[in-house]
Amino acid sequence: MPSSLTPYIRSTAVVLVLLAKPFPYSQAEDLFLEAGFEEGIDCCGPQTEDLFGGQEFASNSNDVLESSAEQAVAGSRSLKVVVNKDGPLVANSRRAEVTRFPKPQTLDDVVWLGFSIYIPEDYRNFSGITVPNYSVVMQWHGNPDRDCGEPYRRPPMSLVIHDSFTWRVWLLAQRSSCELDRNQYDRKMLFSTGDWTAIKTNAWTHWVMAWKRAHRTVDNGWFKMWKAEDEGPYALVIDDAGINYFNDDAAGYLKIGIYKSPFEDNPDSFPSTAREYAYYDEVKLALTNDEEKDLFSMVAPTSGEPTPLTAPEVSLVPAYSNDGSGVALSWTAANRHVYRIETFSSDVGWVVDDRPIAEEEDRRGVMLSAEEMADQAKVVRVSASKSL
Repeated sequence: MPSSLTPYIRSTAVVLVLLAKPFPYSQAEDLFLEAGFEEGIDCCGPQTEDLFGGQEFASNSNDVLESSAEQAVAGSRSLKVVVNKDGPLVANSRRAEVTRFPKPQTLDDVVWLGFSIYIPEDYRNFSGITVPNYSVVMQWHGNPDRDCGEPYRRPPMSLVIHDSFTWRVWLLAQRSSCELDRNQYDRKMLFSTGDWTAIKTNAWTHWVMAWKRAHRTVDNGWFKMWKAEDEGPYALVIDDAGINYFNDDAAGYLKIGIYKSPFEDNPDSFPSTAREYAYYDEVKLALTNDEEKDLFSMVAPTSGEPTPLTAPEVSLVPAYSNDGSGVALSWTAANRHVYRIETFSSDVGWVVDDRPIAEEEDRRGVMLSAEEMADQAKVVRVSASKSL
């Protein structure tokens, strides 16, 4: 973990290659991608296999992937992305994305990613939807081991706009070197609570992520995520440790844009004119095999500084009780702090809940089913998260 971070607690859809300032990658240079979209999008040109190692798809739909002067963080343009419900399918879904294949890279490389996203007030031109209505707006996609028949799976890391119009982040992990069940994961982490999940419309939201990927516990994987709005400071909103990637031969790739599978999953539940759109700018991707190297300032979209979180010095005393139908976890906490509760279920996996303790000596409880308590020691974890 970087030493400077120790103060912190731990559609026809379109997939195109980003027009960026490409850097021939080496471990010494770190910065692989810097995209401001000032000169448009490079569509359908010759593939540079040795640098990008990826695939391009041409645009032939009414969906939009274009350099736009309507919004910008730096310079005068950004990437505008529009997904329409009525477009043809690509890869069995509606999507408008740009992708970048960092090559060469290995799973030993720490990924540093920064980008800005502008969510307009009319991001969705529809309402009253009663079926799942999420959108993936950024993801790091895995490369399954196709030689053994491994299928494509959900991305190991994704930033999602939830049905409730709030931010959510998923981390997934698989230990198996050839997992044939595309829905089998050894760890699922959903980050969905806290003030940071609120979406501010008609404004830029800036993200920085640092990610040491690991599918084995002994590799000490970790994931950190900072968020800033407009010109404000960067707040550390996720600080996770544990396995967080797939046991694949290849190290995956970045996708920026909107992936909207609900348009295809439940087409009759959305109006025919349904669409979503957003803007992206200042996409920066760096890779380093030095875990202690801090590349925050290299990839941050704006000049704001990260705000440290101080670990509160308090004692947490969990108490377990079982009445036969489930187990309740309760604890006593002093002072005004936020406490992290992690619960496990077979359907969702680990779910993180950062909860404020409003009063001194306040007690909260979580009821877990008997099935969820199959291994009580691993079902619930409680830790101090930050001071209020």
